Amino acid sequence: MVDWTLSEKLDANRNGLLLEHLQLINEVLVFTVGILCQSKISRIILSQEKNIQRLNELVRSLREQLLQCRSNNETIKGTDSSLSGNIIELE
Repeated sequence: MVDWTLSEKLDANRNGLLLEHLQLINEVLVFTVGILCQSKISRIILSQEKNIQRLNELVRSLREQLLQCRSNNETIKGTDSSLSGNIIELE
């Protein structure tokens, strides 16, 4: 049987409490780091979503410009055809 003195018992209790406190501090730190990481990830995702939205707007604008150019080309081709027909008639 181990005979412990009062001082040894107090030291053992203090060491146990210290270990519990350290474990609790570790859990709080892990939790806090997790929250900070999630916050950073959320900000990155939000930023990427904004970039995607800007790119979608740019694509939409470029499509509209392309349609306008095609429409202008068709108008020019139609004008060329009618002018060619008029020239042939004059000859």
